[in-house]
Amino acid sequence: MTPGHTATALVSTRSRTCVQQCGVSLSADAAVLAGSRAVATRLNGQVSELLQAGTPVALRIAGIGGRGALRRFYGTCLGVRDAFRRAGIDPTRLEVTLGAASVPLYPAWRIRRELLGNGVLNVTFDSDPPTDLSDDFWRDLWRLRSAPVRSHFWPGVRSACMLLSPERGAGVVPGIGLQAPEQSAWQRAEFELTSFANGAGSVDIAELAAAIGAAMDEADRRYDTADWSTSKMQHDAWYNRRLAIVPTGIGDIARVRGLDPERHESLAELRKLLGRIRAAVRAHSRASAMHNERLPSIAATNPCLHLPAGAREACWQRHWHSALDRHALRHRNLLVLSPWSLMPRGLADFRYANFLPLLEAADACEFHRSVSLDAWSVEQLKLFHCRAWALNDKDPCLAVVADRP
Repeated sequence: MTPGHTATALVSTRSRTCVQQCGVSLSADAAVLAGSRAVATRLNGQVSELLQAGTPVALRIAGIGGRGALRRFYGTCLGVRDAFRRAGIDPTRLEVTLGAASVPLYPAWRIRRELLGNGVLNVTFDSDPPTDLSDDFWRDLWRLRSAPVRSHFWPGVRSACMLLSPERGAGVVPGIGLQAPEQSAWQRAEFELTSFANGAGSVDIAELAAAIGAAMDEADRRYDTADWSTSKMQHDAWYNRRLAIVPTGIGDIARVRGLDPERHESLAELRKLLGRIRAAVRAHSRASAMHNERLPSIAATNPCLHLPAGAREACWQRHWHSALDRHALRHRNLLVLSPWSLMPRGLADFRYANFLPLLEAADACEFHRSVSLDAWSVEQLKLFHCRAWALNDKDPCLAVVADRP
């Protein structure tokens, strides 16, 4: 478990599941930091205080594109390093996040390692498709595939409730690599599917649903009492009640079942499994909404708030309450998947990239990688990212919005 995460153990008959309160993702504009010592001092002090308190932090450094990008990145990292030295903080604990097209990747990694140690460097695909990135970028990413460099290529964050719009995941939640809105507040619970499966790979959905339900109830209790690292996260926790229910071991289930990743029937079988899991998670959130206060962010979308009083408003109110009865949930986000969990553990088998469409079942994706890419070529690495991006980009519910202030 990442230092700074609080957790309560929930025990099922087959697995032990912990609910984690996740860390904080922050952002800073390198140009602003370079032009204002006061702003730089305030940011470095905030990051230092968070890390000293045991809270994981991922800092996104923006505003470094174009000529002089590496110089601006170096200057920002240098300021952070000096602040950490004065505070006695290990700089490897800080995760650094960069846009994929903002700065040459391998030199950026060398700067991160020189000034801040061998910690995590997150690389996010925001609005530019992977096909627009240079050959140098892909060679660098392939060259760093065994380093703590993570690529994040699913920036669309969907709501589990159809009454709420999708969001853009500009930040990275530290430790787990969840691509999400900056300073969003998440409770996370991971479920290893093989722990709920028999020798033939058949998952006991009833037992899994019970374990997930217990974790969701525990997360709800935490939301009512937890302290969050920033005021923005505190508001987000109340307003959105985000859960990351993460089923892992999907590729292992496929292997145990003897599913051929190159056959469409295999994809259909796993899609059915994830559909049952998603239905169970949504059902529990819906039941919770019926017995508790509805999600505040749903109430804020009520179209009747902007209508004048009268019969027209009454008609809209009836439609709105009918929609609430059908679709209201207790949580904005529920199911989170990792593209790397689609592959069996060990050396990554590129054929399992055919399971990437399963990510469409998720509200968001996380990118902590446990499989090895040592056997992949540069071309395979690029193709994997391009295929995932195409799936994300074609779904109007998950469409990537352009990067803007």
